[in-house]
Amino acid sequence: MKGVVETSFKLNLTVMKILGLYPFENYPHLYKIYAPTVYAFAMLPGSILGFIQLFFERDTDGVKYDDLISMVVIFQAPKFLSVVVNGSNIRKCINYFDEYIFVKQSAKHENIVENCVSVCRRNSNVFFFGCVASIFSWCGQLYFRGKNDDLPVNVWMPLSLKQEPVFNKFLYFNLVIGVIYVGLACATIDPLIAGLICHACGQLQVLKENLQNLEKSVAGHIYGKVKANIVHYNSVLEFVKEYEKSFSSAIFYQFMESIIVICICCLQISKFQNFDLNSVIMVNYLCFLLLQVYFYCYYGTILIEENNSLIDAIYMSAWYQYEEDSQKALIILMERSKRPLVVTAGKVLDLSLETFTVILRRSYSLLAVLKNY
Repeated sequence: MKGVVETSFKLNLTVMKILGLYPFENYPHLYKIYAPTVYAFAMLPGSILGFIQLFFERDTDGVKYDDLISMVVIFQAPKFLSVVVNGSNIRKCINYFDEYIFVKQSAKHENIVENCVSVCRRNSNVFFFGCVASIFSWCGQLYFRGKNDDLPVNVWMPLSLKQEPVFNKFLYFNLVIGVIYVGLACATIDPLIAGLICHACGQLQVLKENLQNLEKSVAGHIYGKVKANIVHYNSVLEFVKEYEKSFSSAIFYQFMESIIVICICCLQISKFQNFDLNSVIMVNYLCFLLLQVYFYCYYGTILIEENNSLIDAIYMSAWYQYEEDSQKALIILMERSKRPLVVTAGKVLDLSLETFTVILRRSYSLLAVLKNY
């Protein structure tokens, strides 16, 4: 039987397995070969050649559509590599909430968990089909544009290979596969990263529900319930640690990309004289990138707020009627909950709406420097 988190992200995990971003259940050794092979084929040519073209060989007439696609491939490459490397830890996170400590004990618990599942499915479907629509529109643009001999992404090529039709066709196919790989990977990884935090928030809501209703326990067994809730809370804390091991690097690379790409998109939008296809693409990608970063930061903030509200849940209970041992245990739990439950990106940035504003400020500062350069 599939677990609650795996059920929430059935579509995401299926696509991630095909892309080599999530381990196979029955063939772990095959995954160790399959994952780096698919990643190397899809990402390395476009990111390496695109980096050379973008930073050493490109013209100075501004960032065009193909340059933007190349930039996305370059900056997403380390993010996906960290996912490939941490595949085993990601599997632990997916299966974590299936442990016995997280068993649903009441109808309210069931409703909380089901609400998390429905939110994750909704976010995943919207994100996935939005990215798939973008991929189809990009492929259609390749088909209908006039210069069919041009590569789909602006990358560097040695002069000696530009006249080789076989190499050109292979590179064209490889770059198309790379862009599709990036689109599908973003469509599945980003909702998964945010959704796992959503499930952690749901477990904190379950914990608060338990703490507010301890007096409904059988007389003399309140202390045992308090200890069970403390174990529950410690398990959520352990999940956050596992989560950081799995996704901290990926989120950090996403934030660094966002600062640079948001700045470049805004810089190019400010230079447009006419409203054309290039400007529409820049504006659309800028909106998508802002949504992508906000997605992370929003659920990180919800996690912090749910943790901070544990004290209120304990206060709203009939704690004054409990025995001394239970009161002391609750005081210890309250003191621990005063420490913010924060997910970090690369041990540098917190996942919070404050970080979202920091990214916007850094992008604007870089934009101001470039405009005066």
